[in-house]
Amino acid sequence: MGPSACVEVAVTECWLCWSPQQIDCHVVVTNTVPHEVQKLQCPKIKTVDISLILSEAIRRIHNGESMAYLFRNITVDD
Repeated sequence: MGPSACVEVAVTECWLCWSPQQIDCHVVVTNTVPHEVQKLQCPKIKTVDISLILSEAIRRIHNGESMAYLFRNITVDD
């Protein structure tokens, strides 16, 4: 990759071992692990709130309902 190359990633908690200064583009993370300090150090970190879909998954599993609904009916904007 040349100097203008940019790799964007979406990760969960494994990114916490990276130094925020090493991020050249954007990193999208879920809010499953606290990362406020890293976000303050690097404005290129974007957080996606998954609390609603996670709570719906837990509810469905608890009630013995199908998880397929979450894969078919949740849009990117949700």
